[in-house]
Amino acid sequence: MKSLIFDGVFINKDLLPDFNNKTSLEMIYETARKNKFDRYILIQNGSIKTIPEGIKNIIIKDKKPTTILNTILKEAKDTDTVVIFNADSPFYDADYTESMIARHEKYIADYTYCLGYPEGLTPSILRKDIIKELINLIIDDKIETSDYIFYAISKEINSFDIETFLSDNDLRIYRITFGCKNSGDEIITKNVFNEVMSEIKTEKISNYLKNNLDKLFSVIYLLILELTNYSKVKSIYYPEVKEEKCNIDIEIVKKCIGYFHYMNNELHIILGGIGEPLEHPQFIDILSFILNLNINVIIETAGYLIDNDFIKELQKFEKEKITFVVKYDAYNETTYNLIHQGSNFLKVKESINLLKNNGFKVYKEIVRINENESEIENFIKNKETDDLIIRKYSTYCDMLPDKKVVDLAPLDRIPCFHLRREFYIRSDNKIPACMFSRFKNDIGNLNNSNIENIVKELKNFYMKNAKNDYIDFCINCNDYYIFNF
Repeated sequence: MKSLIFDGVFINKDLLPDFNNKTSLEMIYETARKNKFDRYILIQNGSIKTIPEGIKNIIIKDKKPTTILNTILKEAKDTDTVVIFNADSPFYDADYTESMIARHEKYIADYTYCLGYPEGLTPSILRKDIIKELINLIIDDKIETSDYIFYAISKEINSFDIETFLSDNDLRIYRITFGCKNSGDEIITKNVFNEVMSEIKTEKISNYLKNNLDKLFSVIYLLILELTNYSKVKSIYYPEVKEEKCNIDIEIVKKCIGYFHYMNNELHIILGGIGEPLEHPQFIDILSFILNLNINVIIETAGYLIDNDFIKELQKFEKEKITFVVKYDAYNETTYNLIHQGSNFLKVKESINLLKNNGFKVYKEIVRINENESEIENFIKNKETDDLIIRKYSTYCDMLPDKKVVDLAPLDRIPCFHLRREFYIRSDNKIPACMFSRFKNDIGNLNNSNIENIVKELKNFYMKNAKNDYIDFCINCNDYYIFNF
């Protein structure tokens, strides 16, 4: 016997009839009946209200892997094979699923899954008899993750018989997800469906994506705000700033944040860029505006303005939404002074301890260059890597000499993640194509252009980039494959 589990645990809104006047759940159910499952079960958090007759609806109390797996175990009952498919993806291929089930049962696999496809395009399959074992492996874990099956299996991966289906096109590097868990995924899902709806076939969709990478632009996931263009610390991995000192206009900040948050409620914001954000005279007001919208914010700082008075001003905010990234860049003071002029290594250490002692999330950032390469090993040897971020060096479109230690770029160039998912605002309200072209041509200026038009221009830049039509300063770029969110 076999059961189909519709996974709606991480869907936080009702499903809409966006696919030929049907919801994704209706689309899956209609097609999946060709596979003749014995049971059809929806497991969700209560957000999905429109449920086709014939599907059992189960609402769970939390999203912990143990809760999800216990529910699947209970509802599968005397089933031998459990197929799990995302309830918010309309791309269920009955023939492909049947081939997966056949191999899974032929080789008595514990777990069968696909590799190389976008998340939400293919199902996962479990042998019901191993679910108790998976639960025992994670019985005390409090984490919430949509990848709960592999999370549990990875605890003792060599103990399980796993069958893997490989895609002809490995699309993992493009970070494509189908569904409605965020607005970007939802836009891409609808657009792809409109192109392939005449025949929902896994390989057809995979081929379409591979040949249409220029159509992956959806919404902005990361807004980078350069609050100031100046700092008391001069770092060798930033180009020299020859502009007049400038502070970004708080009203423009509010307008932009409001716009991008409306378009994507999973927006993240970085306060950083070339200058020191804490130098902005209205830094606390800007931070307050962001946190009142319940947006996660990352503050990139050289650390020299962090003191007890600053900590007192932060105490009124929800600490879970704030992350500090302090520019550390060395293991010892001598190397730090080579990289940063005008700073004090002991003061930076004090700032980090002050933040940590007051309950803030803090990471030490190291830009990996020739000057500090040998010291990174010291962090590893002394087991000081839990709060360490190692960042790639950039020449800022050939503005700086090449100091990168190793080249990790893909063998084949892919479309730029920065153009596709990020938006950088300079302190003078100009908009570069990306953070690394900050000193090159601008694609807009918020003083005389509206945000919508600039975003359209950014989209056009991305579409050309995806077709290997590069702007002059993009041709030799080595930052296109690095991503944040």
